Amino acid sequence: MPRSRKRRNGSLWPGMALGAAIVLIGAAAVFAAQHLPGSQATATPVSAAPSAVHSAHAAATAKPASPATPSHAATPRPTPAPTPASWTGLRDSGARIGLGDVTQIVAWPGGMLARPANEATAQLQFSTDGRTWTASGDAGTFGGESGELDGIAWNGKQLLAAGSVMGAVAPTPSIWTSADGRSWKSLDTGRSFDPGQRLVDLVANGTAFVGATQDGEVWRSADGTSWTSATLPGASNVRVVQLVATSKAFAIVGLDGGDGAQVPNKGVTIWSSADGRTWYSKVLSSTDWAWERVFVLDDRFVSYEGADSAPSSDSLPTRAWQSADGATWTSLAIPPATFHVVGSNGSRLVAQAQMRKSGAPFVLDQSADGVHWTALPIAGDTSQLEVVRAVVAGGVFVSKSPVGALEYYAVEP
Repeated sequence: MPRSRKRRNGSLWPGMALGAAIVLIGAAAVFAAQHLPGSQATATPVSAAPSAVHSAHAAATAKPASPATPSHAATPRPTPAPTPASWTGLRDSGARIGLGDVTQIVAWPGGMLARPANEATAQLQFSTDGRTWTASGDAGTFGGESGELDGIAWNGKQLLAAGSVMGAVAPTPSIWTSADGRSWKSLDTGRSFDPGQRLVDLVANGTAFVGATQDGEVWRSADGTSWTSATLPGASNVRVVQLVATSKAFAIVGLDGGDGAQVPNKGVTIWSSADGRTWYSKVLSSTDWAWERVFVLDDRFVSYEGADSAPSSDSLPTRAWQSADGATWTSLAIPPATFHVVGSNGSRLVAQAQMRKSGAPFVLDQSADGVHWTALPIAGDTSQLEVVRAVVAGGVFVSKSPVGALEYYAVEP
């Protein structure tokens, strides 16, 4: 019988973009090759009519008449051999990001950017190594007290930050670009956006930058300046939770129908696209707590049913799935029963032991294929560690009580 539970809100990495929040997407292979964390990719306009190149995709992703969960009898991917390239362990670097809530950490070949939440003034923090952080841009770069930051993306050539600046009537989406992560300038997007619209997240790959509003309007751009939009197919009263991208596809995770609280919805839906222009929908679960987070691993999408925004005793993963395009999903081995997958840097997943009670040991596992898991030792005192918030090439960022800031645990050589 499907489990039901009350949705948790207001966590550091909310269901929306936590995961997004913390997800490293798009150009993971590039970043791994350079021993720096990976992130996202490029852009061009959004349409609604499928083209010939999408005919097979459309047939594979046609939305069923009634909500359907992927069959567990789906042909499983052959179990790969265990990957020996495991991290030897983690050690406290002694470095913290003193920003309070950090909603997103994005890595690209030039370093890392941290995006805070609930700040009086929109501000990014920049680091080359995860240890030393400095302000990126000045206090007024992103609109000052009237600005908000909603997402950061890297397309292999260009860094973009998306947000909004309060105008005379309503907030208007704004786009900034940077060559080095330190200095930013606003891009003139002309009349691409109307006042009141707001992107809740931004991702990229070698094809496009893609953003989405919370109610399911998709925006696409090749250069960050000219943006075109499309509405997700079959969507009614959508609540977008997460955007993710591989080098081959984009995926938007959301709830379709209902109000997310009292009125039942159709379940978790994934809208997928090969180019950011033409989108297809697939209902993946009839419950609103499964499939809420999708990770990128080895340039494919991976999701664990029952894994929502933070480890807890009522969100044990029950089944695991993978997809190359976000449309066709096949079963993957079930993860360790007591572990909750919390992050990926594109080449490695990190899972955290369920927090069954206060004071439980802080324990991590790691996997390079999503199937085989090994312990990830942590040197030093772990008694105050809470939840892994981001996984990068060089280690993990973990929230630590009672400070509330993120502590960086680097991979031991």
